[in-house]
Amino acid sequence: MSNSIKWIIAIFGLIVFGFSLYNASWIADEPEGEIVLIGHGSWPLPVDKQDCIIDAQLALNEIAYNADVRSLRTIGAYDADAVKFESELVGNQLLIPRPPKTDCAADQNRPRSTINDAISAMSALEIFLPLKAGNDDKANAMIAALTGKTYPNQVWVYGDDDLTQKVANAIPTVKALPITAARQCINDYKSSGWYGSIPDSCAQGTAIITLDDGFTLWGWPNRLMQRFAENDVEIFIVKDIQDGAIIGLDEVNSYSDIPETFVGNIWIDDIKNLGPALIR
Repeated sequence: MSNSIKWIIAIFGLIVFGFSLYNASWIADEPEGEIVLIGHGSWPLPVDKQDCIIDAQLALNEIAYNADVRSLRTIGAYDADAVKFESELVGNQLLIPRPPKTDCAADQNRPRSTINDAISAMSALEIFLPLKAGNDDKANAMIAALTGKTYPNQVWVYGDDDLTQKVANAIPTVKALPITAARQCINDYKSSGWYGSIPDSCAQGTAIITLDDGFTLWGWPNRLMQRFAENDVEIFIVKDIQDGAIIGLDEVNSYSDIPETFVGNIWIDDIKNLGPALIR
């Protein structure tokens, strides 16, 4: 082998080593922050022999709540840090769901609460409100409901890219999680991350990582998290994306696929079992 070939091999090896070191997670600072478990509502409430909600169960710390709000607040018992819930456009108001499994006439006649009532009643939790493509009326109602309101908790809208950005642009205190764009951010990073570049598709400020991504990501986990934090990009770990919808974690053993040093958002579909199971 000639000396020139040896030099080429040596230089190539140094380049590969340099890029490997540049993307090495173990030499990056350990990320600062907390895990945010995002669970779903609503939850069944205790009922009497007639299968009607027991009114005494609607009080919490001597504060009485409507049944639908109390149903959402139940998620706090499962160590959730955030709650995602649907809403229904009735007239010009967005109302939250009734508690599940409430078929008695008295429960069906109970007053329903607005999304504003729910957000105010869950000040310790982040709020995630979905918007699907074609829900333009719901997006407009959401803007009307949230404009001018201030809450101690962070409110998110997630789902369709255009509608979530529309709401977030109209209300600066609301954050958007546009699913397609957030997923594109990670797909593009797989191509550009080897030289430390954060792609333009991450400019919307969110990134969705599935459990299957794992070590296909340059600098995962610590180096990647450092880069994204420096560029104000929030990371969401999910089980999968199917037909444009987020599929959350639903098995406790899924936690083994998430690095111990991870800090950020974890989307949970079975918060009742996975919430208490995450102990760090």
